[in-house]
Amino acid sequence: MSKKTATVLIILIVLVFGCWRVSQDSFVKVNPGQRAVKTVWGQIKDSSYVPGLVWYIPYSRHMGNEVQIVDVQPQRYEYTFSVRTKDLQKISLKCALLCEMNDSQVHKMFEKYQGYKQYEEKVIRDMVNSTMLTLSALTDIWSFVGNEEKIVTEAVEYIVRGQLLTEGLVKVKTFRLLSYQASPEFENLIEQTVQAKQGEKLEKYKSQMAKQATARVKEEAQQTYERMAAEAKAQGIEVELKAKALKNNPFVAQYELAKAIQKWNGELNLPQTLTMMEGANSSGTIIPFLKIGK
Repeated sequence: MSKKTATVLIILIVLVFGCWRVSQDSFVKVNPGQRAVKTVWGQIKDSSYVPGLVWYIPYSRHMGNEVQIVDVQPQRYEYTFSVRTKDLQKISLKCALLCEMNDSQVHKMFEKYQGYKQYEEKVIRDMVNSTMLTLSALTDIWSFVGNEEKIVTEAVEYIVRGQLLTEGLVKVKTFRLLSYQASPEFENLIEQTVQAKQGEKLEKYKSQMAKQATARVKEEAQQTYERMAAEAKAQGIEVELKAKALKNNPFVAQYELAKAIQKWNGELNLPQTLTMMEGANSSGTIIPFLKIGK
């Protein structure tokens, strides 16, 4: 082999190796079930990249050029909250939320919250917590003890799903109450009551008490909604609730009505909506929340 040929061969090898190294540092593979967020000179590109190869400027990560891989598979979160029920009983609730990221909006989540984990911590967790705290306070403890808590869990799922859809970053697939733990004093009271009722089974007693309590809670919640609707109408706010879920769950109906009042009032946000619901259920009036004469 001549010296000239050897030189050309070395140059070719160096070029091939250099191209290979550049490709290794300038392409990121996005697999199915993933999306990518691309940053160029420190600015997030206004697009979520689908599975395939994503190119970025090589050897410049320190200058803000990179591609981050994001898992967009459904994520399951478990939360445990300590709440007080309408009858002032303390109870610990464990619930699970299954969420799915909007894979076309991943870049917006990173731009605003720096990632899915931060979004869950800053938004989802607080939203589920505040909603569960409010609705549990409007429900009798027997609804939980006797597994008749559907009115609460259905309303929590409806509210959290609707709130998350306003940003469009994540959607709720399911929400479930996994377990509850009442205070030892309350559990002892149940056992003593059943023992005093000779021949009555514990689970049957819980079920009977739960059905009675839940029926009472639903009736009171429906009456509260009707008062809210009447007061809103007196202020010139007309709200028509047609959806089946709204008619079957008075807490959901109260929530939608409170939102309509807030929208008319120009102060639409979840904490204020929940506060309005609490106020309406405790005092029976929503007048303090309205701007009279608007």
